[in-house]
Amino acid sequence: MVTLAFKTVSKEYPNYGKSVGLPLKTWWTRIIRLTFKDYAITDEACNALYEHFNTANAYHIFPDGMQLISNLGPAGFNLGILSNSDPRMRVVLERTGFLKYLKTGSVFLSYETGFEKPAPEAFHLASQIVNATAPHAGLTVDQKLNAGSDKNLLLWHVGDDVDKDYKGALNCGWNSILVDRNAEFLKEKTALDSYKDASGYHYYSDKTLTVVSSGSEPVRVYTSDMSRIAQLFE
Repeated sequence: MVTLAFKTVSKEYPNYGKSVGLPLKTWWTRIIRLTFKDYAITDEACNALYEHFNTANAYHIFPDGMQLISNLGPAGFNLGILSNSDPRMRVVLERTGFLKYLKTGSVFLSYETGFEKPAPEAFHLASQIVNATAPHAGLTVDQKLNAGSDKNLLLWHVGDDVDKDYKGALNCGWNSILVDRNAEFLKEKTALDSYKDASGYHYYSDKTLTVVSSGSEPVRVYTSDMSRIAQLFE
């Protein structure tokens, strides 16, 4: 119900209502009321729900996700957030402990930029602002996976949506990692498995991680465990 309400309101009032001048809280209240349309939900209940999602208690933090950023941040990687979300995300990032690991100025929210993934503009804007470049065609897979002093010049995207995250990043020349915790996108792993014996491709796969790369294309990664991602850069 929430997903349907979100899609319905988003279609009528794009970009969290910003494009038509609708206040953010009003936009979310419309979703709440549409979700509970069969109930006599009060204004107080709407306000309580809205405020609840400003707190860390409203979100489940996957331990492997926190482990990943806590390992890569101190190791010198410039970490950022590229998200289809509104400004409340900044509050959530701070209250959940993620913000301290992110590079200053590297939180890109669609509400503020005006571009939602998988739009190329969303990825291009982020790459320009962090002064990075797309993966270089001449790099070998070893250089891409263990870039040494150049690791911050290579763009990697980690996400759990096939079209908006994984394919959106690949289409813009970014190395792309698909996190599939519930085995919803096994066809993407199957697609990577097809490169196993292909000439010119590096292929690696085990129970929770599959990696495909060539000298001229971005690295493509499928994993069910985010903690495995850090191992790519060791």
